[in-house]
Amino acid sequence: MAEEQFKYSALSSTSSFRLLEYDVTALASEQFSGPLNIRLIESSLENPPAYDAISYTWDNQHPTRRISCNNKDLHITPNCYQVLQNIVIVQGYGAKTLWIDAVCIDQLSAAEKSVYVPNMRDVYRKAQCVGSI
Repeated sequence: MAEEQFKYSALSSTSSFRLLEYDVTALASEQFSGPLNIRLIESSLENPPAYDAISYTWDNQHPTRRISCNNKDLHITPNCYQVLQNIVIVQGYGAKTLWIDAVCIDQLSAAEKSVYVPNMRDVYRKAQCVGSI
């Protein structure tokens, strides 16, 4: 039986964006035994919660690694998966909020990407910390 696939909901406004939430404690215990479990939330760019942003290379990879997003299957690139696993090792324990393009933007929606691209500067500017991998 196939697992239910994650489907992105449309963002409520052009000033909205998605953030990835996860609990490092839970991820650390699952790191080698199952899919990473995350949750996507919608937030306003005008008044976002504290979050970190990650920039990394895609290297023309296809989304082949499975994670659990809002309790549904989502496939991401191996590089993105490795970034999330490395955060578990580096960040310590507790709840974390993160923006990472491959997960927070619906990569199959040209319409969403066309709205998101002009906001990218603000996404990075409003982050507490920006990491590049």
